[in-house]
Amino acid sequence: MGISKSGNDDEIVTLLAGHQAAMLAFTHSLLPGDPGVKDVVQRANLVLWRKRSEYQSGTSFKSWAFRIIHWEVKAYLKESSRKSWLIVDEELTHMVVDSMLEQEEQQPLDALKASLESCLQKLNPKHQRLVTHRYFTRKTLQEFSEEVQQPVTSLKTTLGRIRIALRKCIDAQLNIQSIQKPS
Repeated sequence: MGISKSGNDDEIVTLLAGHQAAMLAFTHSLLPGDPGVKDVVQRANLVLWRKRSEYQSGTSFKSWAFRIIHWEVKAYLKESSRKSWLIVDEELTHMVVDSMLEQEEQQPLDALKASLESCLQKLNPKHQRLVTHRYFTRKTLQEFSEEVQQPVTSLKTTLGRIRIALRKCIDAQLNIQSIQKPS
Protein backbone atom coordinates (compact mmCIF):
# COMPACT_ATOMS: atom_id res chain seq x y z
CA MET A 1 0.00 0.00 0.00
CA GLY A 2 1.59 3.22 -1.12
CA ILE A 3 0.97 6.70 0.08
CA SER A 4 -2.06 8.29 -1.49
CA LYS A 5 -1.63 11.21 -3.80
CA SER A 6 -3.53 13.51 -1.48
CA GLY A 7 -1.58 12.39 1.59
CA ASN A 8 -4.74 11.98 3.64
CA ASP A 9 -4.28 8.37 4.81
CA ASP A 10 -4.50 9.24 8.52
CA GLU A 11 -7.68 11.20 7.92
CA ILE A 12 -9.22 8.33 5.91
CA VAL A 13 -8.35 5.77 8.60
CA THR A 14 -9.95 8.01 11.25
CA LEU A 15 -13.06 8.61 9.14
CA LEU A 16 -13.40 4.92 8.26
CA ALA A 17 -13.15 3.93 11.92
CA GLY A 18 -15.57 6.62 13.02
CA HIS A 19 -18.21 5.73 10.43
CA GLN A 20 -18.31 1.93 10.67
CA ALA A 21 -21.52 1.87 12.71
CA ALA A 22 -23.30 4.23 10.29
CA MET A 23 -22.03 2.24 7.31
CA LEU A 24 -23.24 -1.00 8.87
CA ALA A 25 -26.66 0.49 9.70
CA PHE A 26 -26.99 1.88 6.16
CA THR A 27 -26.09 -1.49 4.64
CA HIS A 28 -28.60 -3.23 6.94
CA SER A 29 -31.27 -0.82 5.68
CA LEU A 30 -30.49 -1.82 2.10
CA LEU A 31 -30.17 -5.54 2.84
CA PRO A 32 -32.57 -6.20 5.75
CA GLY A 33 -32.02 -9.63 7.24
CA ASP A 34 -29.34 -10.55 4.71
CA PRO A 35 -26.39 -12.48 6.18
CA GLY A 36 -23.99 -10.79 3.75
CA VAL A 37 -24.24 -7.30 5.27
CA LYS A 38 -20.85 -7.45 7.00
CA ASP A 39 -19.22 -8.78 3.83
CA VAL A 40 -20.64 -5.87 1.83
CA VAL A 41 -19.37 -3.36 4.40
CA GLN A 42 -15.95 -5.01 4.31
CA ARG A 43 -15.88 -4.82 0.50
CA ALA A 44 -16.94 -1.17 0.71
CA ASN A 45 -14.10 -0.52 3.16
CA LEU A 46 -11.64 -1.95 0.67
CA VAL A 47 -13.05 0.21 -2.15
CA LEU A 48 -12.96 3.30 0.08
CA TRP A 49 -9.33 2.57 0.92
CA ARG A 50 -8.39 2.00 -2.72
CA LYS A 51 -10.15 5.21 -3.76
CA ARG A 52 -8.90 7.27 -0.79
CA SER A 53 -7.01 9.66 -3.06
CA GLU A 54 -10.37 10.65 -4.61
CA TYR A 55 -11.80 11.80 -1.28
CA GLN A 56 -11.71 15.57 -0.84
CA SER A 57 -11.02 16.61 2.73
CA GLY A 58 -13.82 18.71 4.17
CA THR A 59 -16.58 17.07 2.15
CA SER A 60 -19.07 14.63 3.63
CA PHE A 61 -17.26 11.36 4.11
CA LYS A 62 -20.52 9.64 5.04
CA SER A 63 -22.18 10.60 1.74
CA TRP A 64 -19.14 9.39 -0.19
CA ALA A 65 -19.08 6.11 1.76
CA PHE A 66 -22.84 5.58 1.35
CA ARG A 67 -22.59 5.98 -2.41
CA ILE A 68 -19.85 3.35 -2.54
CA ILE A 69 -21.88 1.05 -0.28
CA HIS A 70 -24.83 1.52 -2.63
CA TRP A 71 -22.73 0.28 -5.55
CA GLU A 72 -21.36 -2.59 -3.48
CA VAL A 73 -24.91 -3.60 -2.50
CA LYS A 74 -25.90 -3.61 -6.18
CA ALA A 75 -22.90 -5.80 -7.02
CA TYR A 76 -23.67 -8.10 -4.10
CA LEU A 77 -27.33 -8.44 -5.14
CA LYS A 78 -26.38 -9.18 -8.71
CA GLU A 79 -23.89 -11.79 -7.54
CA SER A 80 -26.26 -13.34 -5.01
CA SER A 81 -29.26 -13.32 -7.39
CA ARG A 82 -27.56 -16.09 -9.28
CA LYS A 83 -27.32 -18.11 -6.06
CA SER A 84 -30.43 -17.14 -4.15
CA TRP A 85 -34.16 -16.61 -4.28
CA LEU A 86 -33.93 -13.19 -2.52
CA ILE A 87 -35.37 -10.43 -4.68
CA VAL A 88 -34.91 -6.77 -3.80
CA ASP A 89 -36.79 -4.05 -5.64
CA GLU A 90 -34.18 -1.85 -7.32
CA GLU A 91 -36.50 1.18 -7.33
CA LEU A 92 -37.05 0.81 -3.58
CA THR A 93 -33.30 0.58 -3.06
CA HIS A 94 -32.78 3.81 -5.02
CA MET A 95 -35.48 5.53 -2.96
CA VAL A 96 -33.82 4.49 0.32
CA VAL A 97 -30.39 5.62 -0.89
CA ASP A 98 -31.68 8.96 -2.16
CA SER A 99 -33.61 9.58 1.05
CA MET A 100 -30.62 8.83 3.27
CA LEU A 101 -28.25 10.95 1.18
CA GLU A 102 -30.72 13.84 1.21
CA GLN A 103 -31.02 13.56 4.98
CA GLU A 104 -27.22 13.49 5.30
CA GLU A 105 -26.92 16.68 3.24
CA GLN A 106 -29.67 18.43 5.25
CA GLN A 107 -28.15 17.77 8.68
CA PRO A 108 -25.32 20.34 8.37
CA LEU A 109 -27.87 22.99 7.34
CA ASP A 110 -30.07 22.17 10.32
CA ALA A 111 -27.08 22.43 12.67
CA LEU A 112 -26.08 25.76 11.13
CA LYS A 113 -29.60 27.16 11.47
CA ALA A 114 -29.86 26.03 15.11
CA SER A 115 -26.48 27.60 15.90
CA LEU A 116 -27.47 30.88 14.24
CA GLU A 117 -30.73 31.03 16.21
CA SER A 118 -28.89 30.31 19.47
CA CYS A 119 -26.24 32.95 18.74
CA LEU A 120 -28.87 35.55 17.82
CA GLN A 121 -30.49 34.97 21.23
CA LYS A 122 -27.16 35.80 22.91
CA LEU A 123 -27.05 39.29 21.36
CA ASN A 124 -28.12 42.22 23.51
CA PRO A 125 -31.65 43.49 22.74
CA LYS A 126 -30.37 46.59 20.93
CA HIS A 127 -28.26 44.46 18.55
CA GLN A 128 -31.09 41.95 18.11
CA ARG A 129 -33.35 44.80 17.05
CA LEU A 130 -30.76 46.06 14.53
CA VAL A 131 -30.29 42.58 13.02
CA THR A 132 -34.04 42.00 12.89
CA HIS A 133 -34.56 45.32 11.15
CA ARG A 134 -31.72 44.77 8.68
CA TYR A 135 -32.48 41.18 7.67
CA PHE A 136 -36.15 40.61 8.42
CA THR A 137 -37.92 43.81 7.35
CA ARG A 138 -38.21 45.71 4.10
CA LYS A 139 -37.28 49.03 5.65
CA THR A 140 -34.01 50.70 4.74
CA LEU A 141 -31.13 51.23 7.12
CA GLN A 142 -31.70 54.95 6.67
CA GLU A 143 -35.23 54.60 8.07
CA PHE A 144 -33.92 52.65 11.05
CA SER A 145 -31.21 55.26 11.51
CA GLU A 146 -33.86 57.93 11.86
CA GLU A 147 -35.86 55.77 14.28
CA VAL A 148 -32.97 55.19 16.66
CA GLN A 149 -31.32 58.55 15.96
CA GLN A 150 -27.94 57.10 15.01
CA PRO A 151 -25.88 57.73 11.87
CA VAL A 152 -26.16 55.08 9.12
CA THR A 153 -22.36 54.69 9.10
CA SER A 154 -22.43 53.86 12.80
CA LEU A 155 -25.14 51.25 12.23
CA LYS A 156 -23.19 49.71 9.34
CA THR A 157 -20.10 49.45 11.55
CA THR A 158 -22.15 47.86 14.32
CA LEU A 159 -23.68 45.38 11.86
CA GLY A 160 -20.19 44.41 10.70
CA ARG A 161 -19.12 43.74 14.28
CA ILE A 162 -22.30 41.78 14.97
CA ARG A 163 -21.71 39.60 11.88
CA ILE A 164 -18.16 38.85 13.05
CA ALA A 165 -19.42 37.99 16.54
CA LEU A 166 -22.15 35.75 15.09
CA ARG A 167 -19.63 33.98 12.84
CA LYS A 168 -17.36 33.28 15.83
CA CYS A 169 -20.29 32.09 17.94
CA ILE A 170 -21.58 29.80 15.19
CA ASP A 171 -18.11 28.38 14.50
CA ALA A 172 -17.62 27.69 18.22
CA GLN A 173 -20.99 25.93 18.50
CA LEU A 174 -20.41 23.83 15.37
CA ASN A 175 -16.94 22.87 16.62
CA ILE A 176 -18.43 21.76 19.93
CA GLN A 177 -21.07 19.71 18.08
CA SER A 178 -18.46 18.06 15.86
CA ILE A 179 -16.38 17.11 18.90
CA GLN A 180 -19.41 15.60 20.62
CA LYS A 181 -20.56 13.66 17.53
CA PRO A 182 -18.28 12.21 14.80
CA SER A 183 -19.01 13.56 11.30
